[in-house]
Amino acid sequence: MVSDKNEQVYQRIAKVSGIAIPLLYFFGGLISVAIFSLTGVMLVGSGDFKLESGAKLDLNSLSLTSRVIMAAAYVFTLACLVRFFWLLIQVAKRFKTREIFSEETAGYAHSAAFNLLVLYCGTLFIGAYGGILAGDLQIGMPPDGLVAIIFAYLFAWVLKIGSQLKAENDLTV
Repeated sequence: MVSDKNEQVYQRIAKVSGIAIPLLYFFGGLISVAIFSLTGVMLVGSGDFKLESGAKLDLNSLSLTSRVIMAAAYVFTLACLVRFFWLLIQVAKRFKTREIFSEETAGYAHSAAFNLLVLYCGTLFIGAYGGILAGDLQIGMPPDGLVAIIFAYLFAWVLKIGSQLKAENDLTV
């Protein structure tokens, strides 16, 4: 009876993971195209460029160095996002194959959480540097990003503890 219940749970997890994997590929690609486009606009665009903080950059007045620094920051953000989505896809694939509580899954989740932290710092840099260029520096630390990072690390920690408990349970006869 207990194994039937566990089997049903694993089947549901595999089903949800099977749905999540293509969605992660889609959204990862969509975000990549958007950031790649922002990089292109930053390098060759003209007119006003509105930052998340609300400050407006006049692209015509920016030096080539400033444009390259902003574009490099966007490319760095793109690289972090691509890696973040790749790690999430790896976690979902491992969930789909029922390897939920394993060291590898916990490692992927921990790497995703760290990548999310680096991504958050990168977006803070973009906002701060853009604010400096626009002459309207407003550094804000959005709490939603911090909450996401905390939950990502908690998720990785739960997977790590679960993998240790599973290993201990496998040794018990």
